Amino acid sequence: MKSRLLLIAFFGFLCFEGSGQTIETSNFHSLALKKDGTVVAWGGSSNGRCDVPNGLKGVAAVSAGGSHSLALKEDGTVVAWGDNIYEQCDIPHGLTGVAAVAAGGSHSLALKKDGKVVAWGENKYEKCEVPNGLYGVVAVAAGRSHSLALKKNGMVVAWGAGFDRRCEVPNGLYSVVAVSAGDFHSLALKEDGTVVAWGLSSNSRCDVPNGLKGVVAVSAGGSHSLALKEDGTGKTTLLRIFLMFLGVNVDVAYIITRPFTLRASHKFFRRVA
Repeated sequence: MKSRLLLIAFFGFLCFEGSGQTIETSNFHSLALKKDGTVVAWGGSSNGRCDVPNGLKGVAAVSAGGSHSLALKEDGTVVAWGDNIYEQCDIPHGLTGVAAVAAGGSHSLALKKDGKVVAWGENKYEKCEVPNGLYGVVAVAAGRSHSLALKKNGMVVAWGAGFDRRCEVPNGLYSVVAVSAGDFHSLALKEDGTVVAWGLSSNSRCDVPNGLKGVVAVSAGGSHSLALKEDGTGKTTLLRIFLMFLGVNVDVAYIITRPFTLRASHKFFRRVA
């Protein structure tokens, strides 16, 4: 079933490739942000995760969580739909001025334009308890049971489930330009194009390949990691990435010329304008 969903997501990505818009894919559903600011959803429709609200338009970004979906509108407000058993779709009253959203396994994050973070949904492992005094944030990532925040000074803050070290940010980690939260591990992309990984190390998901450099994007999946390099060719490499999702043993680092951001496992691809 998972392979079939990935196949649908892959060909959906190829159809939208070139539009400059976004595709986000979770374990069970996919979201596409169209050029006109509307959203299309497909995949497992249980829990209403694919039931895009009628009249939803003016969307600037989308994020697909475990069983719910988030849309950030151009006016800085957030819309959510899907499974709400943990109130992950209950947008906090008065939430405005949002710059980015991230949907986790059963929680949601919103990064405000003032650099502060708002979290809601299931609070198991305290993944929704934003650290006191956290400010100056420029990016957020929501994993299965933990959250990451990238500060404008290049430092990373993590909170939530920490029993497998996914929240133990390595000492001396700095000059970070992007972060990604997987099911059980975390990734950081440094300014020099190198990658740092921490968390559950089974399946070698945290074993960054020797000599890996020139990376422009990273993505942490359920049991693996992906790195996007800045040089190379296009769709033939995308096919190799897709084969990796189906279990084909190919290299971890891939080469694509256009500016993509990878979404691994519970996330597939997001095209950056």
